[in-house]
Amino acid sequence: MFRTLFFFIIILPLGCFAQFTITGRVLNKADKKPVPYASVFLSNSSVGNKTDNDGAFRLTNAKRGKYELTVSIIGFETYRQTISVSNSDVVLPDIGITPQAIALNEVSIKPVTDPDRERNYEWFKEEFLGTSDLAGECKIINPEILNLDYNEKISVLTASSVDFLEIENDALGYKIRYLLTKFTLDNKDKYEQKLHYEGSALFEEMKGTPSQERRWKNRRQEVYEGSEMHFLRSALNDRLDAEGFRVLQLAIYANPERPADSLIEYKIKYYKELNSGSGKQRDSLSYWVRKSRLPNFFKKMMPSPLKKEDIIKSTTQQGLFALGRDSDELFITYNKDHHFYLSSKPTDLNDPYNKENTLLHFNEPYAFFDRNGGVTNPNSLTFSGVWGKNRVAELLPVDYEAPGTEQELTR
Repeated sequence: MFRTLFFFIIILPLGCFAQFTITGRVLNKADKKPVPYASVFLSNSSVGNKTDNDGAFRLTNAKRGKYELTVSIIGFETYRQTISVSNSDVVLPDIGITPQAIALNEVSIKPVTDPDRERNYEWFKEEFLGTSDLAGECKIINPEILNLDYNEKISVLTASSVDFLEIENDALGYKIRYLLTKFTLDNKDKYEQKLHYEGSALFEEMKGTPSQERRWKNRRQEVYEGSEMHFLRSALNDRLDAEGFRVLQLAIYANPERPADSLIEYKIKYYKELNSGSGKQRDSLSYWVRKSRLPNFFKKMMPSPLKKEDIIKSTTQQGLFALGRDSDELFITYNKDHHFYLSSKPTDLNDPYNKENTLLHFNEPYAFFDRNGGVTNPNSLTFSGVWGKNRVAELLPVDYEAPGTEQELTR
């Protein structure tokens, strides 16, 4: 029940927002004994710690939002749990983690030296860290823990790691511990490679000289501006235009001239199987073959920029929001000076000079994200353009605070 008949708005920098503590205990699911020295962290954030001798952990400085709590230690299966931080500290029930089973019949002996490892590692590093100027200042400290396998028959590189990859990003001033769960690089078409990787990351700010720390702060700001995180936060706060974003709807609709695939297949099969060679039947077969070559869908760019209410919906879960627009694609342009070119179009996305445009394709009806701009179902989106070129070198923690950012709080 509301106890006051008035409200006021306070403008506060994000750094002044309340921060909370998350506590709990990690136990061995098999014998209920505490598990010490396990890594417990909020995935893709700067909040993490290790369990003590009693299996207890304490995570501090957690901001409001929805996170994936991750527990990892060698010898146990990785544990993940979605948690919400709202307006108070979080006390979690005991977490049971499962010992990894060792299947002796799956053990195979591999050569000590893989003659292709250097080549495979270079491929992995180029796609995982990226090829930007920032990537040149990133280094994987322990590449030896990587398991790399290249299947020559299907031209696919896969990678995994038994423990955290330790990465020093001297471009942004972060030490990153990255728990790689999946990496697949499809090289069948060298002009259109397909990359997919998943994992959980814990960020730690590096210590440097005052000049280094100024450089890191400026570069983080540069990476943040125009990023997916910046876009989602701007959309949620109804500041798309103010922050320099233009969002257009790329409408997708069925080709009215193309019949259903099932009908086309039936007609082609029917006329092929006819034993007569009359001209009418040949004409009919040609007609349906032409129909099969028509595109299934057309795309049309809608001219009016979209607003928050057009693309953002609330959900039944507090602090969780849905991004989407009638299953169509979103064409996003970022220009902090609001210089938007009418000629920008999706065909320019792969142009090396494209620094502004991104196309969002939805693999699911909606992409869900929290108030920090962290997407909770990342596989729901496919990026083309600027965001599609970003890799770990451009990765910021979800609790990153842009300098000078302000937000309205209603009390």
